[in-house]
Amino acid sequence: MEEEQRKQQAALGRLGGDPEEKVPVTRDEDKVGRNDLCPCGSGKKYKKCCGK
Repeated sequence: MEEEQRKQQAALGRLGGDPEEKVPVTRDEDKVGRNDLCPCGSGKKYKKCCGK
């Protein structure tokens, strides 16, 4: 039983920790496309402004 627990702990260490700790990233706003207007308010397209 202890050996099994050690294997699990070693596997978690290789994976970067406990999988229960991972929280998905969520956005408050929609994703900005390259050809959409820049959200900074400059009036330029995102790819020509802040998307560099």
